[in-house]
Amino acid sequence: MRQKRKTDDLDNAETLLFTLARMVEAKDEETGNHCSRLAYSAARFGEAIGLGAGEQETLRRGGVLHDIGKLAIPDRVLLKKGPLDDDEWGIMRQHTVIGAQLCGGLRSFQEVVPIIRSHHERWEGGGYPDNLRGEEIPLLARVFQLVDIYDALTNPRPYKPAWEHDRVINMLEVELSSGWRDPELCREFIHILKHSPEMLVLPADEKPDLSEEIFEEIRGTGVLSQVVKPSLAKQA
Repeated sequence: MRQKRKTDDLDNAETLLFTLARMVEAKDEETGNHCSRLAYSAARFGEAIGLGAGEQETLRRGGVLHDIGKLAIPDRVLLKKGPLDDDEWGIMRQHTVIGAQLCGGLRSFQEVVPIIRSHHERWEGGGYPDNLRGEEIPLLARVFQLVDIYDALTNPRPYKPAWEHDRVINMLEVELSSGWRDPELCREFIHILKHSPEMLVLPADEKPDLSEEIFEEIRGTGVLSQVVKPSLAKQA
């Protein structure tokens, strides 16, 4: 009985965090199915470069959970219709640390936490939050960030229109030559984008639906303020 209760509690905690992560999409209509697309395409990219089933599953989970910390970011910053100023970027960058804190307490999410925390690091050391360099950046975070960049740029955001496919490839080639991305992984990702981009496209029948009614029900419980406000306060 005690073991079953522990299992149920774990399942409930995981479900809550996945649901909170889906709320990031619900807050910003322009991100559409960003997390769902990433969960699919990151796992497919992982498969293409020879990662095992466990690592592919971690990438899939990372697709859903990577931006969960944005629930603690004020809407005036998260949904701003224009470039962020320096102070606003400082606030936005907290989402990686907050997300890692939210998920770090669950043993079953330990493999995902490095993706959540480190997917904005850069190969040459200019990223955040820890200014990691090269192979200091966890492998799955290096894999995931390429897919995240592509999806973010090819879909509209509050501060920019969607970019064309070829424009994103050109930008990735510039970032590769500038030393921003893992060179081996970035070359492989660019090759896929040029020759078989369809493998990364989420099938229409796999897109989940999070209705406005469910979102409002979850938000009305008050759990969001209990979880994210203390985390944000720690970063202030």
